Amino acid sequence: MNRDDEILIALGRMEGQLLQLQKLSEEIHKLSERVRKLEILHGWLKGAWTIVAFAWAYLCRQTLKLTNIF
Repeated sequence: MNRDDEILIALGRMEGQLLQLQKLSEEIHKLSERVRKLEILHGWLKGAWTIVAFAWAYLCRQTLKLTNIF
């Protein structure tokens, strides 16, 4: 194998590694988007559970008032 062939083989390897890095970069970007969406959903769920808890407490309080326990 001559020097030109070795250079071409090395360039081919580098190109392959660059393509792998590009694919990994795309996967990281997709993962970042998924994490962002999950964090938004998590915030909404926390808010919804807070509303449910306050509604439950309000209903329990109203029930206690109606039964004249307190």
